Amino acid sequence: MWLLPALLAAQDEGLEVRELKFKGNKAIDATVLSTSIATSNSSWIRRSGLTRWMGLGQKKYLDERELQRDVLRLEILYRRSGFPSATVDTLVRRDSTSAWITFEITEGLPILTRSIEFTGLDSLTPKQREQVTQDLPLRVEKPFNISLLQATIDTVKVRLRNRGYPLVDIFREFQSDSATRSATATLTVETGRIYTFGDVAVKGTQKVDTSVVRSLLLVRPGRPYSDRDITASQLNLYRSDLFRLAAVTFDSSRFNPTDTVIPVAVQVGESKTYRVRSSLGYASNDCFRGSAGLGIRNFLGSGKIFDISARASKIGVGSPADWGLENNICSGLKENGEVEIGSQKLNYNVTVSVKRPAFLSPNNAITVSGFSERRSEFNVYRRDDIGAVVSVTRESPVHRDPITFAYTFSYGATTATDAAFCAYFSVCTPDIRSIQEERKPLGILSITSSMPRVNSLVDPSRGQIYSGEIAWSSTVIGSSPFQQFTRVLGEARFYRTVIPDVVLGWRLRAGRVFGKGLSNEGFATGQNFVPIEQRFYGGGPNDIRGFPYNQLGPVTYVLDSTATIYNPDGSINPVEVEDQTQVFPVGGNAVVIGNVEVRVPAPIWPRLLRLAAFVDVGGVFQLGSESTAENRVVATPGAGIRFQTPVGPFRLDVAYSWNRLENGPVYITQPNGDLEPLEDPSTGQPFILDPAKKRGWQLNLTVGQPF
Repeated sequence: MWLLPALLAAQDEGLEVRELKFKGNKAIDATVLSTSIATSNSSWIRRSGLTRWMGLGQKKYLDERELQRDVLRLEILYRRSGFPSATVDTLVRRDSTSAWITFEITEGLPILTRSIEFTGLDSLTPKQREQVTQDLPLRVEKPFNISLLQATIDTVKVRLRNRGYPLVDIFREFQSDSATRSATATLTVETGRIYTFGDVAVKGTQKVDTSVVRSLLLVRPGRPYSDRDITASQLNLYRSDLFRLAAVTFDSSRFNPTDTVIPVAVQVGESKTYRVRSSLGYASNDCFRGSAGLGIRNFLGSGKIFDISARASKIGVGSPADWGLENNICSGLKENGEVEIGSQKLNYNVTVSVKRPAFLSPNNAITVSGFSERRSEFNVYRRDDIGAVVSVTRESPVHRDPITFAYTFSYGATTATDAAFCAYFSVCTPDIRSIQEERKPLGILSITSSMPRVNSLVDPSRGQIYSGEIAWSSTVIGSSPFQQFTRVLGEARFYRTVIPDVVLGWRLRAGRVFGKGLSNEGFATGQNFVPIEQRFYGGGPNDIRGFPYNQLGPVTYVLDSTATIYNPDGSINPVEVEDQTQVFPVGGNAVVIGNVEVRVPAPIWPRLLRLAAFVDVGGVFQLGSESTAENRVVATPGAGIRFQTPVGPFRLDVAYSWNRLENGPVYITQPNGDLEPLEDPSTGQPFILDPAKKRGWQLNLTVGQPF
């Protein structure tokens, strides 16, 4: 009996639209057609046979009258798009509660655009005319689309307004012949006079000097008028962080109609002088972490931004903030009974910086900073540094794509796992290793850039992001002879909404480090090497999710001297070696990683929960003639759930790997601290462990999308 009210309600509201599709459409995409009509189908949760029984999702019902109007809407859309003979019919299949609708479209032959003529552009040079009229939405020998004709007019207007013609107007004339299926369009352009920017009046400043405001403007007296410069000037004022309100507009009160000079008014509202920020969080590889900062705007009345910030992680496990949490909630930082090398001490960063907007150009900013820090890579190294950075960031006027040129000088030391030093740098004894861990200067020149074209930087659903980095270290710029390299890294990310609320994302990341390795003799000869912290690492929640953190690629295995690994006949038992060794990642000098992921709303609470399915493919490689690394590519599929939060999605991913860890050399820790290669009695050569165990399932818990 409880079904009766729901059934009666369904009968009152009409038939539920279970399917809506288009057949025969080639010139116009189905997505455009679906947004042009009133009829729509129920949400995918309601339509899917797997989830329909749950009664979740939004229902949409069939309105017979609107369906008839939709036929006319589609025919009008096709006529405006250059298909005058297009016809639309409907095929509706019904049962007692639902309807399945198909729009059958016969497009017919289109009317083609034979020519687009422009008149009134005589004041422009031939090159300028070409730039204004090229690559327009309406194309010759393509269907004559009225909407694209209007878009063409708007495009030409924008281009002329950015060339000094703010009063441009365009009149259209077109002829369309259904018999010959051809159309011609003539656009008459009245450019008006060319204008330049006049005086700039700045209002609203209190503590910030007006000269600082003017330095941030692309709008300058005497420059040709441009809408783009006005918009970019307003963005510069906001990005300077000095103003909470900024408006750059045409000042009509000072405009003389007989003149060709346009005065400009700039109205600003200053931001608060002080900004205090703080955060506190938890992460599986950081334990507890926190940060705090103080920003002072218009520092010393010069328009500069002074900032001091501090952050710390490994709180609760790292000295001097070791509270014993490695034995409970931060147990993931404990390896074989000991805290991993990166978590033995508190990681921190203290930075003091001064930023000057509008450095030599309104689009540039220079930042000078000093820092002291300790950072680490999980189970690989820990680095202590003090140093300074000088960086200049330039943003392009149109897309605001940042490119940063920086010089970093630091004086620091790297403490790495014994296995990392021994495996790739042949540094296996404490006395030689202590030389490597001494403080040395490191100078790096770097260029970083990014091109974000996404609708959201936190959780994008469409667009793409390109980024790249080049870093160079040499004795020429202050590095020690032991630390010289060139590092190149690039990444591309793409996002597409394939159907409403379903996002397809994919990423490709590749990098290479060029530099020499280090041998024991290298200390005497001055041979350089690639610092451990500049190598590539893989595995974990943000790249290959089927592998533990940093354990993708070359690894080394370390045994305690008391390990029992021999068979009764004296041969080595690989199973015992695998069971008793500790794994140490050593990284590589090359990386290639690709990810594909589909994100969909969850059946329940779709606004808060999303589901994901993914495949991660890639590898970390050690390239070179002396390398014995496997240099293999692995693939790990998986699925996950995301819970939306104000700081980004809280993410739980489970991935599966059919692969084992890479094979690698095995070392035995001696009582005096030396590492000695394990020798295979049957060959007399160093023993290489070839693990037999597959990785299986890997759980990842973190905040933020993987890419």
